[in-house]
Order: sequence, then structure tokens, then C-alpha cells
Amino acid sequence: MLFPNQTDGERPLEENILDLMAATNSRLLCTTRDAVVCLLFSPRLSYVHIKASIKSVFFKHQTKLNLSRSSPQLMCFIMFLDGDCASFQLLAMSLSLLLLLAVLVDVTHTKAGSDFRICAFNTQHFGESKSKKSDVMGTLARIITRCDVCLLQEVRDSRGKALPLLLDSLKRFDTKYKYETVASERLGRSETYQEQYVFVYRKETVRVTDQYQYPDNKPGDVDAFSREPFAVRFRADRTAIKEFVLIPQHTTPSNTTKELDALYDVLQHVRNMWKTENVMLLGDFNAGCGYLAKKNRKNVRLITDTNLIWLIPDDADTTVRATTSCPYDRIVVNGETFHRAIVPASAKPFNFQEQYGLTEEQALDVSDHYPVEVLLKVKDSRAFLGGSSITSGNQFMTLFVLSHVAFQILTSL
Repeated sequence: MLFPNQTDGERPLEENILDLMAATNSRLLCTTRDAVVCLLFSPRLSYVHIKASIKSVFFKHQTKLNLSRSSPQLMCFIMFLDGDCASFQLLAMSLSLLLLLAVLVDVTHTKAGSDFRICAFNTQHFGESKSKKSDVMGTLARIITRCDVCLLQEVRDSRGKALPLLLDSLKRFDTKYKYETVASERLGRSETYQEQYVFVYRKETVRVTDQYQYPDNKPGDVDAFSREPFAVRFRADRTAIKEFVLIPQHTTPSNTTKELDALYDVLQHVRNMWKTENVMLLGDFNAGCGYLAKKNRKNVRLITDTNLIWLIPDDADTTVRATTSCPYDRIVVNGETFHRAIVPASAKPFNFQEQYGLTEEQALDVSDHYPVEVLLKVKDSRAFLGGSSITSGNQFMTLFVLSHVAFQILTSL
């Protein structure tokens, strides 16, 4: 796949790169570097031709690659292509040193095509009525099948008919994976309004090893929650962290401060019960736009404990309506070990309205919330150049700068 004898007059470079992408079943980051290796062995190709071809490939196929032009990895590479390159030999030398440094530093690679995605989605009263709308179910299937584990909130399926229909939709939409669910009890202080937490997960990539419904009757903390947390322990062998616990919470807006503080007690209880530090708390915390006043934050241990990292920032917008901009939905991880297992800058809301070209009305038929998501690092099953590769845009840029420093040192000798 290295095409050492290719000339400008032969098969277009773009086709060769696409072949390489198909053959390796890889996405941007691995594909980019594989394409570069291909180019390093093609000295007759002009720099202008290389630059134009690669940019054409990745911009044309960015949707298939599930990337945007603002992707850190993509922008990092295009920034490099747009740089001042005096000659193709300089390009080849710099990239050769870059790849050598990548091997030497032995960084764990997270391939864009095999990231492990955890999502949390308030589906806004998901029940029989919503499950009868084929367009809504189609959009839900598109959203949920992006995730290895997807927490659904506001599931109101009192007769148990909507969830089986949702699983059928997932099965029709995604034939590659099989999906299963693990659900909480029906929760709520009122008999007339109850919700469930439901985790939808891929059988092939993750499995449930334990579950625990928090009773909410601890001394001094009776009935702190409208919907008690439901902790689920997962094992995903290909992730860097392998085992982790997810604790969902959908707070009542009028009681957000109290429930978020009480969630800290749930975290400590689960840590001690399962002897684990790898805990993530996620869901519609209603943590913004007046429900969580700044003056009250100092009273919320989930915020003041420095061992807890809030991955969705306060300036994020997890709401669909154009008239609101609120960071209601959050993801929080416990401890530095779990934090290091997160792909940098991967935690964000997923704007399905923009992604799928929906009107606001169509999006609101699905939910008034956007899902939030985060990626876990995974082990690289296919080593690059005998071992390591590059994890993030930041590491790529760091190695790129180091390669130029090394090149300057070598050329000055």
C-alpha cells in the first residue's frame, strides 16, 4: 500500500488514500498518518499535489469520518499542510522525525474509529405516544446507536411497550451491534408521574456486572431525591479503564441544589460498596439557568470536592430551543485515574438538530434536550509502526513541534 513508484501521471493520489482508508477500516487520525507514510515513499509527487489531494479527501469525506472542520485532529493536520514547506524533502524529513518521536514516547493511541462513547440523553417523556412516531423513533435510533452506552432519562413506559419498540428500531438501524437494556425501578414521589433510568448498551463492547438501586432512606437524608439514583457497574475490556460505574441523576429543578449535594453521598456509598474509584455521574442535573444559583454552589459537595471533574462546562448549551442556552445536562468523573482515561476535549453536547438537518420543531418532537457524551480511550488493537501512535490533537501538535526542533538541530550539525 505504499506506492513507491507512483508518478503524477498515474492513478490519482486521492484514490490511493481512499483505498488505504477502506483497507485499514480506519478513520481520520490513523488514516492521516498512514497516508503520510504512503507519501514519504513517493518523492516524485509535488507538495502542492499532496496538499490538495489530502485536503480534498478529508473535507469530502468528513461526514463519513464523523468529523467536522473544527475537529482538533483535522485542524492540526490541515494547519500542518498549510504551513511553509520549502520542499517535499523537508516535509518528508519532518514527518519521519515526528513518527520516530511518536514511537519513542510510546503514547497510547485512541483510534477515532474505535472510541468508546458514553452518552446521557433526557428523552422528554419517552413512552407509548412518542414510540408511535416513526420519524422520532428514527432520529432516536440514529442518536442512541452512536453510543456504546447511552443513559436514557424521562422514560415513562408504564405498560412496558415503548422500550421494546425502541430496541426494534435500533436493531433495524444498526445491524452491526446487538443492543440490550438495564433499567431502574419506576421512580417518583407521585403515583401519577414516574420515570425510569434506562441504560442502552452494545452487547459486543460492554457488559453489565452489577446494579444497585439507591434506597434514599439513609439516616439524615430521607427522601432527598425525587428520582433515586440507579448505579450500574460496567466492564468494557477494550477501554483503558476496563471497569467503571455510571450513576445517573435527573434532578427536580426546584430542588437541584439539595439533590446534587445528596448525590455526593450516593457516590461515597457506591465507592465503598464496590471498592472502586472509577465512577461517573451523569444526567440532567438542571445545573444552570437559575436552578443552580452561584451563591449555592459552595454548599454542593459535588462541586467543591476537587477530586470530582465536571467535563461539561458552564457555558455549554444542552437545550434545543433557540431561546434558551443552559448547561442542564452534565458529566462528572471521580478521580484522576478516570479523568486520564477520557479522550481530551471529547465531552460535549451532541447537537442532533444541526447534525441531522432538522428544524427546531422536528428536533423538539424528539426532545427539548441535546444528549451529552464523552469518549473513553481504548486499547489500539492494531499497532502503528510496531507499537505506539498519537492520541489527541494536542499530542499530535506537540510531537509535530518536537519534530521540527529535532530537524533544526540535525540540519545545523
